[in-house]
Amino acid sequence: MEKVSVAWPTRRAVPALWGNFVSLFSSGNILPLSVSFLAASIIVIKIGSVVWISFLQGLHGADSAATLDNYRAVLASAGYFEILFNTLIVGAGTVLVNLFFAVPMAWLVYRTNVPFKASLVSLIAIGIAIPGYLKSIGWILLLSPQVGLINALFMQLFNLDQPPFNIYGLHGVVFIQGLMLTPLMFFLIAGAMHRLDPALEEAAEVCGARKVRTIWRVSGPLILPAIAGGAIYNLMIAVNIYDVAALIAAPARVEVVATLIFNTVKNPDVGLPQYGVASVYGIFLILPLLVALHGYSMVMKHGFKYGVVTGKGYRPKIIDLGGFKYLGLGFVLFYILLAVVFPFIALVWTSFLPYIQLPSRDILSVLTLDAYRSIPAALGGFKPIMNTMILITSAPLICLFISLMISWVSVRLYRLGGQVLDVIVMLPLAFPGVVVGVVILYLVLRYIQPLYGTLLLLILVEAFAMITYGTRILNAALVQVHKELEEAAYITGARQLKVLRRIVAPLIVPSLFLGGFWMMMMTFRNVTTALLFYSPQNVVLSVTIWNLWDRLETGNIAAALGVIVTVILLVLVFLIQKLGGRQLSLYSSH
Repeated sequence: MEKVSVAWPTRRAVPALWGNFVSLFSSGNILPLSVSFLAASIIVIKIGSVVWISFLQGLHGADSAATLDNYRAVLASAGYFEILFNTLIVGAGTVLVNLFFAVPMAWLVYRTNVPFKASLVSLIAIGIAIPGYLKSIGWILLLSPQVGLINALFMQLFNLDQPPFNIYGLHGVVFIQGLMLTPLMFFLIAGAMHRLDPALEEAAEVCGARKVRTIWRVSGPLILPAIAGGAIYNLMIAVNIYDVAALIAAPARVEVVATLIFNTVKNPDVGLPQYGVASVYGIFLILPLLVALHGYSMVMKHGFKYGVVTGKGYRPKIIDLGGFKYLGLGFVLFYILLAVVFPFIALVWTSFLPYIQLPSRDILSVLTLDAYRSIPAALGGFKPIMNTMILITSAPLICLFISLMISWVSVRLYRLGGQVLDVIVMLPLAFPGVVVGVVILYLVLRYIQPLYGTLLLLILVEAFAMITYGTRILNAALVQVHKELEEAAYITGARQLKVLRRIVAPLIVPSLFLGGFWMMMMTFRNVTTALLFYSPQNVVLSVTIWNLWDRLETGNIAAALGVIVTVILLVLVFLIQKLGGRQLSLYSSH
């Protein structure tokens, strides 16, 4: 057997290694490295604190020795593992709903001659913009056993004694979250669906394979990495969502891990907030999510095996569906009705009524704009609007700057630590946002209390929560910008900040612009963080709508404010569609 030897660095190699280390911290790299190191340190501290706090007991500020009591308490509670199972069921069910809608829609829009493609893509994108809590409120108004319009209509038409539908429960959470995350799945697999080489399908048909068999045995495996990656990504998001479960599952006395963690800290049934127990709840959820994150990384790593776009005469081909193209159009419109139109109509209808009731001829006399007139008083001033505007502009700008620095280091210095940095930035995907929020709340209350309840804290938390998303977009953009452009600027004496501002940033403007827009949408949608850090000083519109809906007598005002917010978001989506053009579907898929 041949003897294998390990080659250790020689004396001559040591200066070379030292030279690489020195060049790493040259003047051209100081700014990106400093910002990246600071951001990575904050991410590591947040993640490490989840584990650290799980060993502590007592309130914030109280010194306590490390203990396993929190773990013993959770392990002794049979109810927690039932809740964990509920959470995984919600995640898996959400992904199944995503696959049911997203895969056929992507195939119809990008591979067939279904009409009105551009408009369909815009309407699907709208589903991302509308917050989950507004969709939940809309479907409560439609399918609640007490006030559901659809239930009342069916009971009248068929003389039923009991409402036929009940939105409350895990099935309702799966349904609404499935509709919410389908657009994300759609855009994640759209690129792969569009790039399928028709020559492979034609070869299968020449061999006698029918269309269904060709799709199952040829086309399907080629887009499998995109579908698997999108499914895993959506699974990690689905199990972290708080607002839908709080509105839909809680009335049925069903909990998921996100609601359990939130209630353990913000709404404890007895006693005081239990930060340590909440961290343990999150850790047991993080373990399967880390496995999912590893699977996602493996799928992306080996995706090259399924490459179909080569230099050998690749050409996209549109499949003619004949008369069935209108059936395909109907399927896409059916999703849009469920995801956007029906809940929006429910909000509009409720906003014009003093109380919820079915449409009729007599009801026209009670329609009123009182709910809209009551909005200024319900807001309590201009502060929620001003805070919201500051939040949705400042958080994306901070996130884009930090993401640009991190992406530059990851792409330009990949062999000198950029790979490690990229892995660190991906880790938050496996950590539920509500868990990280609880940890930040504990750290702020214990070490930097003046920051608690401020809008600045909310901005920083939201900005760091989106760094993974920002770096995914900018990594792909920076790969296309050759480093020779930057090197030429350095030779002429330009400094790092000027190079990034005058050369790099202008070349990736589409990614920065569209990424920033979606970050604005994500910030506005995220009611969980705003509720977790809520105070009268940092109140925003999402919290205002939530609190109004929580009070039965102001439900119509919450619906009216939801209508206004939805209309504004729809206008912004259409505006960005006009400005971004076809790049919208491309950049929102990262």
